[in-house]
Amino acid sequence: MNAIPLAGLAATANGSLTRGSGGSGPDCQVLVVGAGPTGLVLAAELLARGIHTRIIDKGDGVALQARAIGIHARTLEVLDTMGLAERFIERGQVANFLRFYSEGRCLVSLEFARSGSRYGFVLDLPQDETERLLRSRITELGGVVEGGTELTGLTDDGGVVVVAAVRGCGRGAQEITAEYVVGCDGAHSRVRSELGLTFHGSADAYRRGRVLLAGGSARSTSPTRRDRWSARTVPGACPESASACPTSVSTRASRPPRCTPSCAPAGTS
Repeated sequence: MNAIPLAGLAATANGSLTRGSGGSGPDCQVLVVGAGPTGLVLAAELLARGIHTRIIDKGDGVALQARAIGIHARTLEVLDTMGLAERFIERGQVANFLRFYSEGRCLVSLEFARSGSRYGFVLDLPQDETERLLRSRITELGGVVEGGTELTGLTDDGGVVVVAAVRGCGRGAQEITAEYVVGCDGAHSRVRSELGLTFHGSADAYRRGRVLLAGGSARSTSPTRRDRWSARTVPGACPESASACPTSVSTRASRPPRCTPSCAPAGTS
């Protein structure tokens, strides 16, 4: 991992962090760049501890693509410490099993109750719902997600980190000063680019998937309902240009769900 020679600079494996060396009068203590689940959780935790935090995102709202649907036990445990686990469970559907099928044969069957967690299941909740719940928590804590605001530059001014940002809809450019700037802006992170850090991996990993999740669209608010995820490989089902296949969760049945060689809209069987 390489970094540009800025005074007071530090970086973490899971995000990019810059810090000024001191000074007074910054606009905020922490500026979070990126309002996906990672940035929203961080901002909520900082605000809950009384830390003056701003969060900016170049998008205008929650992600509407099916980027992720599964929330695992450890994440639910973290959400529980934030007082949010029950809110998430009420909005999602519990899946106790995961089974993979290929050519009519079950390849893998997983029972999540064996995880050892009190949350012995995977919670099916689309990412847009996850983001709405987290944004609601930020609002409760007095925070605001500044949408349509894109970071365009990052410099260390000795005492503080100075961020150049541009706001959409003709609102012009602005400068934001902060003691810390945290990059939560994804695989194509502008923060990472400004710091000169490399990304060891592929931003297109999910585009190579050939697995289709299918089934009924009924939702459950009870963790005792024994629902499952059933996945079947379908050669040629999803084009490599797709970032993710639409998904849904099927209720438990004696036979695996029927998968057709096409990507049906989410919530259909």
